[in-house]
Amino acid sequence: MQNKNTQSADVSNPLTALENELDTAAALIAEGNFPQAELHLGLYAQAGGQHSRAVDLKAKITRGYGLPVGFKLSEKRPTLAPDSQKYLLVRAWGYGFWSDVHHVIGQLLLAELTHRTPVVWWGENSLFRGAANANAFELYFQPRGLSPLPTPLSDHSFYPYKWNHANVFGEAINLWEGEDSRMAAPYFFNRPEDVVVSDFYTTIESIRPWISVNSAYYELTDDEIYALLFDRYLAPAPQLVHKANVFYDEKMSGRPWVAVHARGSDKVYESPELNQTNSAYWGFVDRIIELNPTIGVFLLTDSIDLHDAYKNRYGDRLVTTPALRSNTDIGIHLQGHSGYELGAEVMIDVLLAIRCDYFVGNKESNVSLAISSIKQWPKNFSFLLGTKNVRNANWFLHKGHKSTNSKTAIIQTGSYTLPKKKVLFYNNWHNGDIHMSRPYVLDLMNLLGDCDYYYHHKNDKKLLADIENLETVTEMTKADLSIDTWIGQYHYRGMGIPEMAANKSVFLGCNFPHYYAVMSLVYESIGLGRSIKSMEHYIPSIDYEKFYIKNIDTFFSRQTNPFVLISNNSIMSGQAPAVDFDAITLSLADTFPQVSFLLTNPGTIKIQKNNVFYCDEIINSPTKINDLNEISYISTRCKLIVGRSSGPYSFSITGKNVPGKKFVCICNFQKDAWTIGDLNNVTWTNESSVDVLLPMLINVIKECVC
Repeated sequence: MQNKNTQSADVSNPLTALENELDTAAALIAEGNFPQAELHLGLYAQAGGQHSRAVDLKAKITRGYGLPVGFKLSEKRPTLAPDSQKYLLVRAWGYGFWSDVHHVIGQLLLAELTHRTPVVWWGENSLFRGAANANAFELYFQPRGLSPLPTPLSDHSFYPYKWNHANVFGEAINLWEGEDSRMAAPYFFNRPEDVVVSDFYTTIESIRPWISVNSAYYELTDDEIYALLFDRYLAPAPQLVHKANVFYDEKMSGRPWVAVHARGSDKVYESPELNQTNSAYWGFVDRIIELNPTIGVFLLTDSIDLHDAYKNRYGDRLVTTPALRSNTDIGIHLQGHSGYELGAEVMIDVLLAIRCDYFVGNKESNVSLAISSIKQWPKNFSFLLGTKNVRNANWFLHKGHKSTNSKTAIIQTGSYTLPKKKVLFYNNWHNGDIHMSRPYVLDLMNLLGDCDYYYHHKNDKKLLADIENLETVTEMTKADLSIDTWIGQYHYRGMGIPEMAANKSVFLGCNFPHYYAVMSLVYESIGLGRSIKSMEHYIPSIDYEKFYIKNIDTFFSRQTNPFVLISNNSIMSGQAPAVDFDAITLSLADTFPQVSFLLTNPGTIKIQKNNVFYCDEIINSPTKINDLNEISYISTRCKLIVGRSSGPYSFSITGKNVPGKKFVCICNFQKDAWTIGDLNNVTWTNESSVDVLLPMLINVIKECVC
């Protein structure tokens, strides 16, 4: 497998070189070669490029993969759908043994990040099968953390569409050219099918840029991830461990060892400087022997010439297994030998190498990289030579590829149309909680793209009726992704009502900074942490034209006084003291006859004054159902809004009123006043007596209304 850096930049001019990377990426996007375009954008970013064009190109690549802009991967993404129903089938990609193993490791990472159960199948296209074995992988490794596919497969959908239940275990199909060829990992990130099938090599390097900051893998290097996954999933087959132990006991026990892996034969085509790299080994091995005079040299090589050179240099100090070797530039695995024999030999060599004390290898070889990852070598006891690490960005895999990936949404196992993914928002609390969630819901719908969206809450369906393509449901429903929008979901997790009440004082409150912090964690948990916008973006907005506002417009067209909205509704969450708004309104109406006072609720008495009005009479809706959005519209015509953090007060906090309007919030704790820094002008009090509130409101009205 080659790994050639073929970027097209004119390196004589750094600015031109950066621009060329963007031009090349744009041309590749136009051809549908998104993986190669992504590599060029990566070079641009590594060079410090910051042009907004790069952001636009990244968005095009993301959409080209069928992903929403800002998409990120995380193994911590919450979901209601059982992960066991979705599978990632990892086929052999058909090249060197440890190249195929590295391919498996990359796909195991992908399975974790996409919540799929991994299934590894080295079938007819594997170079390392035994004559009587269906799945060659099981000849070399125990299925630790892996599962078989369910049966019957005819009931399952497959992606890419070249695969179906009848051919998925057979020979390779369109690996390098043709429809669904060279399928890069991002095409599998967000698929709804039951089984996605990976048959083309993927580096962890190509997955890492998509990993969310909340993932355990986020800050790990490629080598650290490979080491972790080697340890987690790859348990060598017992019969191979036994053979390695027998060889070690007979040939290697009782002295320290340096393992040396030196490539020859066909490797020269991938590594033009291979001879120079091999020559550099001598200095390292000689120095290790100088420091450890009794040490033996265990050589792993596919080259007869290299074996003879080491034998001549180190004599009886040298030990090798009786593995097949070549004196030509044709790889051993391509010379017609037994596939199982070749696989077993390289496995045993690696098992012996990791029992050695030192290691010298070639970072351009997957064998050396495997040895460096399977064992945690002490510092300065493992050395990887060579010019480039084959785990890095691979410029060969997708070079010159003209994408013909299928765009149809018809699944191979039937003739039905692929259903959209279901996304369920849910919040078990009150009207104000639902209102404050609306900007996050709208933003997430935009980020997640073309899905079926539902919102489960116990309040009136009319609350969010202006949001298109969002259906309110009364019951929790099964979904591909479920998103909790409640501000208290982390603080009150697992608590009953009495325990919640006892912990209220240490709750961070109902305010914009706290809600933003909570939803930032929610975005992180679904892989969209980097897509959340600034806090000011999440001030609610309502499309008032979708509600019954005709009579409201008529009312205000006939009025000339300034208006004060008083939210005198009952409270639902115990967040405020009881207030005698009737007495306060009577006094204010007498004190300010030139000001009109609008009450959201009839109260205990009906105030009969020319400058006191009731919102339900202004709205005069023929349906007489929930009117919170209409009250919100009324609030946009008022200079002052007074309330107790109840539903009507919360619904008045919208982009139409913030900034600009004056609010007076009466509640137990200032932290529950839905403040947003200096953007909304809020006077807070926890006083409830008329004697205190009335003079305060008189002063506020004199200052802000009259």
